[in-house]
Amino acid sequence: MSIIYFHSNINKTASRLLKVIKTAAPKERIELYQSIEELSKRLRQPSIKNNDIAILILSINEIHYICSIKYLSNNIRIILILSDSAVETIAAACRLHPRYTGYMDSNFKDISMVLKKMINKKDKGQA
Repeated sequence: MSIIYFHSNINKTASRLLKVIKTAAPKERIELYQSIEELSKRLRQPSIKNNDIAILILSINEIHYICSIKYLSNNIRIILILSDSAVETIAAACRLHPRYTGYMDSNFKDISMVLKKMINKKDKGQA
């Protein structure tokens, strides 16, 4: 299982979230992507175990792009971090069918708990 982490802007929020991810998941499982092109290329690759987790900080335009390429496997579980709670952003985000949606202005404790739970379920052979 890989933890795919994407953010296109290197900022304090992205760094803070990465620290949270590193406390919840083994470092050797984390894959970092900082361009939508890199992420797109990665999502085109078949998952060997079909149980990857993607943690994505996406803008509305990035959400639309990811939806348009349709490379997200049904087997990739998504934790989505949104920059705002605008109706258009949330509606677009729902098209990705995230397992959990959070916001950039949070403390990410909830993301840590969700990620740990998802990892533990997969490690025990559950979906």
